[in-house]
Amino acid sequence: MPTIEVTLGDTATGIGKVATVTLYNYPGVAQYRLLRVDGTALTGKVNVGSTVKVIFIQPGDQCKVELYSTSGDLMETKTVTTR
Repeated sequence: MPTIEVTLGDTATGIGKVATVTLYNYPGVAQYRLLRVDGTALTGKVNVGSTVKVIFIQPGDQCKVELYSTSGDLMETKTVTTR
């Protein structure tokens, strides 16, 4: 079953959070983008396996994750609860 986890950790500066997105059973996904539940972008496209700094989001908040193929096509959007 395809699963997405978004884990947030503290940054060295204490401003924002470091987001780590882990994908399980999502073949062909090359990039992701994080958004607020209302669709406001939190990040640009980020390569799978890379972490990204986000602000205005805390563990337990919901966010959307857009998944993109190697050709840049949107494959899927899922709402997840951050940890």
